[in-house]
Amino acid sequence: MTNATRLDSTSLSSVTESPYSLDSITRTTAPDADDTRDWHSYVIGQGNNRIVGCRPGSAGDVRRAAEDLVTRLNERRSFRPGRKHLAMGQGKKG
Repeated sequence: MTNATRLDSTSLSSVTESPYSLDSITRTTAPDADDTRDWHSYVIGQGNNRIVGCRPGSAGDVRRAAEDLVTRLNERRSFRPGRKHLAMGQGKKG
């Protein structure tokens, strides 16, 4: 017997339908005591999922970087694998 957690269809659909969003940015201490730069941690959420990271820089710089990450994560979510019709262009004539 295993202790694996199974997602029911309701839980799974709420995760797949929820986009990622930037939940918070807070000032934090540098991971290296000798680092004198400002550091901020950020939390990105999607349903019950959380991504926590930290970066050096001003709050505005970290917000822009985290929002860019949110955008890229949401773009990856919207990708639908499958067949694509690719039209071949005319080759160069010599």
